[in-house]
Amino acid sequence: MARPLGNDFSNYLGYAFLARPMAAADPRTVAAGELPKKHWFWSVVARFWSNYSHVAVAALIVNILALASPLFIMNVYDRVVPNGAIPSLVALAIGLIIAILFDFVLRTVRSRIIDMTGKTLDVVLAANIFEHVQAVKMSQRPTSVGVLANQLRDFDSVREFFTSGSVVSAIDLLFALLFIAVLFMIAGPLAWIPLFMLPLGVSAVTVGFGFLITLDGPPLDLRSSVLLIPIAQAMVALPLVVRTVGPMLRSIDDRQRQAAASLGAAPLRVFLTVDLPVAWRALLAAAGFAFAVSLGEFGATSFLVRDDHPTLPVVIYRLIGHPGAENFGMAMAASVVLAATTAAVMFAVQRLRVGSMGAF
Repeated sequence: MARPLGNDFSNYLGYAFLARPMAAADPRTVAAGELPKKHWFWSVVARFWSNYSHVAVAALIVNILALASPLFIMNVYDRVVPNGAIPSLVALAIGLIIAILFDFVLRTVRSRIIDMTGKTLDVVLAANIFEHVQAVKMSQRPTSVGVLANQLRDFDSVREFFTSGSVVSAIDLLFALLFIAVLFMIAGPLAWIPLFMLPLGVSAVTVGFGFLITLDGPPLDLRSSVLLIPIAQAMVALPLVVRTVGPMLRSIDDRQRQAAASLGAAPLRVFLTVDLPVAWRALLAAAGFAFAVSLGEFGATSFLVRDDHPTLPVVIYRLIGHPGAENFGMAMAASVVLAATTAAVMFAVQRLRVGSMGAF
């Protein structure tokens, strides 16, 4: 509001001061705009580390109790049946029933802990992620909404891993080595077969996440390397290669290798003259299976793929996630290419099968 200066105008020195109240931002907005001082994911998981430690202890006990059944069967066939020891059979049966009851209780408690912890972790992580996304300045946001959606989807993939049953598979994978160690003590070299077949019983998502958190520092920092995805795909396809090549190699009479070695042949020469003529079909079939599995693999590569080098299944997934008929058409075209390539590889592998043997 204007006011006349009157007589005060004669004392005016030509300077004016403008005062206004200082703007005060909401503390929550200031906190959201700051860069996080701790890791966005592990700092939240660390709050619930005691719960996951309880899950790990329960998993250890469950896997130890799982040995009760095979040990019971082995003792029955080796000691009870030959000696007719009925009292020993009753004692072993009671012990097995107790182990089964404890196993059921521990599995139930473990599932309950993971469910409650996962829900709490999901809420906290989702709130933190979207709080910081909304606090990002418009000049620093991606130019495309699809890129921002893909980044949020990547965050959700990591978040869903710890808020779902995949964490149980990851923990059980660590204790699967316990079974293999027992097999080495009982069956010796035969334990190599389940060791190589182990990735077949593990979720590909677990394999990809394991690569992501283990190969992120010296001496094997492969997060930015193009070799990371082929290594993960080879790990996923390894059980099929062993399952295809293993029976053929075991069918070769070892006396042929010994005869070749006694004639002075080196190990490479023995392989080229004895093993390769018999196993070449199986090797080609295994290579075809590995190529087909790697081409269509999505679980592990979804964690490891880079935006500038996506795999075909990831491209299809991203195209389907974007609205528009053009994106949907490109996704269908890529799906046809993937299906046709896989079918061609499988047809070529089938041609390598020996009809009279039923194998390669």
